[in-house]
Amino acid sequence: MLSFNSFRYVEHWIYRGRCSDPHNEFFIRPDNVQLEKRDRNYWINGFAFQPINRPGAGPFINSTAEDDAITGLLNDVYLCGKTVHLLQLCKAKVSIRFFAVLK
Repeated sequence: MLSFNSFRYVEHWIYRGRCSDPHNEFFIRPDNVQLEKRDRNYWINGFAFQPINRPGAGPFINSTAEDDAITGLLNDVYLCGKTVHLLQLCKAKVSIRFFAVLK
């Protein structure tokens, strides 16, 4: 089961394009040097998708690399946040309604 912090991390990534992982627990790694660039390296190398079967990968990644369903879902989450991050950089007007508001 996802913990509150795990859910909050995924929520911030998908809806805001923010990767805040101070304890290195999750499957997305920012490369701050590449994120400062404004060329194709920003998109290609700005964020890295970590292997899902690495030790200590976080509370919701308990599968093997062969699990195509989980890998596909995590890749979709990765690409979604990466795209939102780029749109935020471009100052695009993105309106996403989030129906389940956590307080």
